[in-house]
Amino acid sequence: MAAAKKSTKLRPDAAEIAFRVMQEATGEAPRTLPPGERTAKNAVAAKRGKKGGRKGGGARAASLTPEP
Repeated sequence: MAAAKKSTKLRPDAAEIAFRVMQEATGEAPRTLPPGERTAKNAVAAKRGKKGGRKGGGARAASLTPEP
């Protein structure tokens, strides 16, 4: 039977999190971003997404069948 793999990253406990929040609030430490939060968007991708969103609603509405 194979042994379970142990995680190499340790998550901080409640006291460590509280200490970090206090440091960020008082300006002693820079603000940390939550995992997955991006600092900047790709301008080209944002423009393409906006364009598709505008025409997508009308195209979907036109293709729907009328309600019975």
